[in-house]
Amino acid sequence: MKNKYSIFFFLLLALAAISAAASEAQSRFVFPGGGSLLFSAPLGANDRAKFGPGWKRAIYFNSKGKSINLLPMESFTSEEGIVYENDFSPQISPTGRYVALDVIRALMVSSRPGDKPTAQSRQYCPVLDTQTGCIVSMQTGELCGGEWNKGRDSWVVGGKDQDDVDGAMLNYDFDSANVLWQGYLAASMSSSQYSIKSALKDNLGAENMIACEPPSSVNRDAYAQIARQLRREGDQRDAKYIESNLAQAAQDKMPVPTSKIVVDKAPLYDQPDETFKTRMYLVKGNEVVLLDTNKLNWILVKYVNKDGVSILKWMKADSVNLPESAS
Repeated sequence: MKNKYSIFFFLLLALAAISAAASEAQSRFVFPGGGSLLFSAPLGANDRAKFGPGWKRAIYFNSKGKSINLLPMESFTSEEGIVYENDFSPQISPTGRYVALDVIRALMVSSRPGDKPTAQSRQYCPVLDTQTGCIVSMQTGELCGGEWNKGRDSWVVGGKDQDDVDGAMLNYDFDSANVLWQGYLAASMSSSQYSIKSALKDNLGAENMIACEPPSSVNRDAYAQIARQLRREGDQRDAKYIESNLAQAAQDKMPVPTSKIVVDKAPLYDQPDETFKTRMYLVKGNEVVLLDTNKLNWILVKYVNKDGVSILKWMKADSVNLPESAS
């Protein structure tokens, strides 16, 4: 009988040890709207000595259980990548709509060939929309020293203009699918080394793009083109992810916004900048599709010529009559 109790006692100790190890291997935060964030894969002893304690992986779950792997294109290795620090808990906004994370971009660097690499890192404070899993911004520097206003979803940094701070932290800080695709087309014309995967990395990856800007009548073509180019470059995983989301998304009934050129001659630009002016232009009465109207004084348009060839370029916003919803 005594042996049975001893075995039972040791089993309890073993289960407790397993439970403790599991809790150390991951940490979950649940948000008011039903979503959650799971941190896992803690840094090993050698990496902790270089960069401090933290997690290699963060996965967002929405209220229905769908998951999004955050920043998958910057997964941590022993040499570089994103580390989710655990010295400070994520800061959840008063309504629970946003959470500010504490991360570092870690890198082992040698000052000269043959020198022993040393650890370097820079702090960032990405803001996650807890309803969608979208990382809306990824700021660094002084902004990361702020905190949430006690009464509303407003990020406060001492000595900084409140509108500027909120704009930097809470407004979507990355390219739309249409802008990313057009930028890739323009860049690839001057450099065969430029890849769509590089452009996606600047946008924090395909999963973040889809979370922030779900497929719609306005961006479906751009997403399809991005997926096709990813397959050409050998990135089957991200291509499949985009194609799967395109297939699952309901075809919305919203018409694609269009307008007509109202000036005699409207120059076209590769980028929303005067120095990127091309030799192409449209004339008064030409109809264009409005793909992006979020840049001040600029719009991204698609024009289909008489041969059925699509042209994606930027033009001055005053070249067309913008719908009220887009102005």
